[in-house]
Amino acid sequence: MDGTSPTVQRRRLGLALRMLRQERGLTGEQAGERVERSASWISRVEGGRIGIRGRDLRDLLDLYQVDNADRRTELLSLAEKGRARSWWSEFSGTISEAYATFIGFEDEATRFESYEPMVVPGLLQLESYARALVESGIPKLNPSQVEDRIQVRLRRQEVLRKADPLHLSLILQEAVLRQTVGDTATMRDQLHHLIEAAELPNVDLRILLDEHTRPIGSFQHFVLIYLESDEPDSVYIEDFAGGRFERASSIQPYRDAFHKLRQLALDPDESITKIELTVRHSP
Repeated sequence: MDGTSPTVQRRRLGLALRMLRQERGLTGEQAGERVERSASWISRVEGGRIGIRGRDLRDLLDLYQVDNADRRTELLSLAEKGRARSWWSEFSGTISEAYATFIGFEDEATRFESYEPMVVPGLLQLESYARALVESGIPKLNPSQVEDRIQVRLRRQEVLRKADPLHLSLILQEAVLRQTVGDTATMRDQLHHLIEAAELPNVDLRILLDEHTRPIGSFQHFVLIYLESDEPDSVYIEDFAGGRFERASSIQPYRDAFHKLRQLALDPDESITKIELTVRHSP
């Protein structure tokens, strides 16, 4: 992985700036006041959610007393790379800031560990399935927005088939197989597509039978994101209110939950058999 994604560059810069601020004993609000910015702006920069202009970064580096020329050059370079446009930038009017950040992580991640209790995740959706979801979603989108959302979803799937592909470990709730999205033909095609995707060497698909849901408790859709190490860098959570990232200190419960769910789920071969049986008994 070469780390060229603007999102990853912004995240690296943001982590460095947070450490520098904390070393100076400043809160986000105090740092924002000193450079005539809000605490929210500081938080978004440090979280890698937005880029930062060169002069604003220089103001922060002056505030944090970063005098080493090489270090300043390194951080300014990260800022410049973080302002580069990515393919999903053209859809900025359609997708949220959090979703755009998630796509950036997805583009550079080495591994995802994902639990999905509601629908087939975007990386494995057929266009017909994606269209049925987007068109029936809330809020109601106009035709142009619908097409944009679908194109983003389909283009994201390239990460599974590129030269150095994303490794996806997915736990899918059994109910997802039975829930009809679109019509029965759309659902049947989607289930066949899941079987094909499960045969990819970088996809580990496991079905969690509904009988195991109660002892585990209620979990929403979440994705553990691994960038450059064996430890997850972030966790992305999606619910009816939209997507958000949890703080680093909140990652471990999701990691524990994923490992517990994985222990209870069917193994990959059993999971494929389960999907095949669902197809066989579908209308």
